[in-house]
Formats: sequence, structure tokens, C-alpha cells
Amino acid sequence: MPYVDSVKIKRNLPDKIVLTVTDAKEYAYYVSENSNFILSENGYVLKEQSETPENVFEIITSGINGKPGEKATYANSAEEQLVNELISALNQKGINIDKIDITNTLEIKVFVEGKFEVNVGDNKYINEKIAHLASMIESIADRKGSINLSMWTPENSQGSFVEAKE
Repeated sequence: MPYVDSVKIKRNLPDKIVLTVTDAKEYAYYVSENSNFILSENGYVLKEQSETPENVFEIITSGINGKPGEKATYANSAEEQLVNELISALNQKGINIDKIDITNTLEIKVFVEGKFEVNVGDNKYINEKIAHLASMIESIADRKGSINLSMWTPENSQGSFVEAKE
């Protein structure tokens, strides 16, 4: 039962048992062998489908595998850690995720808010880069384009924005 996130069992004496079931919600997806695999927030594969899912973001890595009802396994555990770190940082800042692409760990790309392609660079200073991204998004909110944070360091705390041509 892939869509069951958790079950709590409570015994009420003398003759009752109360089950509380929490549903898993569709959270993200990845593509493998021309199929889309929907993931829960806890990383379990909920289902496989041919159509691109709506209202969830895509995760692109060197490889993720899993079957409905099982926890998704990454080909590289460092990639799993990086994806989780990015998701956490973006969620903390309230940034809506469209896609995370870490196929090149020196040029991590994040697509956010339906408007911005962000080159994060490598995995150094991820939390600080995402905090900087949040402030940049506030100041350029009505425009679309590319944001480059690949050179961001505590000593060089600048990012660049190139507006998309209509």
C-alpha cells in the first residue's frame, strides 16, 4: 500500500483498537526508462506512470531506482544527501521548486518559481547560496531569467541575473 505514509495503533481497553492512517502525498518525481516515478516526501515510490505528473517537482540525478511501495535508492548516496540538502534549504526559504538537476555536481541547476533557472555551482555553501537566492528572487520577482550563484563564496557574495528575452 504505497500511499500509506504511517499507521498508528492505539488500544482502548477493554475491546477496541483505533487505527490512525496518514496518507502519503505526491511530492516529487524522477524519470527512469521512459516512465515517471512519483515519490513521497519520505522518499518512497508511490506509483509509476507514463504521463508527466503535475504539481510535483522533478529530480534529475545519475540514477534513482525503486518500485512502488519501496524506498527509492540513489545510484550515489552523496547525490541523495545533496538533493535532500537542496530541498531542505529551498523549503526553508519558501522557494517553490520546479526541478533539481545534479547530474553535474560542479554545475548544480535548480529551476524555481516557474521563472528562474539557477546555476548553484558546486555543493559548497548551499544554505548561504539559497539564502542569497531568496533575496534575489524578492528583488526581481516579476521577471524571468537565469541566476548564476556558481561563484558565490562568503568573500564574494554576489550573484548575477540575466533576464530572459521574450
